[in-house]
Amino acid sequence: MSNKSCTPDSDARAFLQNLCDKQLTVHVTDGRRFVGWLWCTDNAANLVLGSCVEFPAISESLPAYHKNRVISHSMVENRRSETIRVLYVVVSYWIVSISLVFINKWLLSDPEESPDAPLFITWFQCCVTAGLCLVAANLSSLVPGFLNFPQLKLSSKTALDVLPLSIVFVIMVSFNNLCLKHLNVSFYYLARSLTTVFNVIFTYFILHTSTSRYALLCCGVIVVGYGSGLNVEGSLGKLEELG
Repeated sequence: MSNKSCTPDSDARAFLQNLCDKQLTVHVTDGRRFVGWLWCTDNAANLVLGSCVEFPAISESLPAYHKNRVISHSMVENRRSETIRVLYVVVSYWIVSISLVFINKWLLSDPEESPDAPLFITWFQCCVTAGLCLVAANLSSLVPGFLNFPQLKLSSKTALDVLPLSIVFVIMVSFNNLCLKHLNVSFYYLARSLTTVFNVIFTYFILHTSTSRYALLCCGVIVVGYGSGLNVEGSLGKLEELG
């Protein structure tokens, strides 16, 4: 690959251009080591190495020569940019999730501004989600560098396999909206926190996997908080099957 593939900014451009098509050894923070020929890089300091040999972190269980891996090319990502990307995704999830809860609460609790049809609103939101996924898949195929989204492949076998999970998901979303309709947002989040407790219980009885004491302690705090929330909710009014 020619040196034109290296396009970093700043005064380091010439230095990186001289490194192109030369053999490099890249040490990763997790102990791995990559030896290969530098093909290209970018502004985020991600490296693409050709004819690369990966040396995993040293382990006492197996000798190093049993674990070396020869690969045609490999991209060594900058860990800092990866951390920033993960932080961006988590913050985006918080913003979208909290905003969606308050919007649904407004839609489901205000009879003057919205219809009294929580299941129809749930169905419409699922249809919009499916439509957005279809649009994103088409944009990803038309403009690969702009959006990275998996392609949608319809298969009857896959549809039958995921049908039970889809039914459970629709039931979950429907009851989430019904809970928002009849309860306060604070109590809704309190009730959702119990999913952590049930996850621990089902993990033990179904997957036969034990949980650490610290996780059990956190579950105890959640149960105590849920009980306190029941008392507060009961003091605000009568708590029935539908709120």
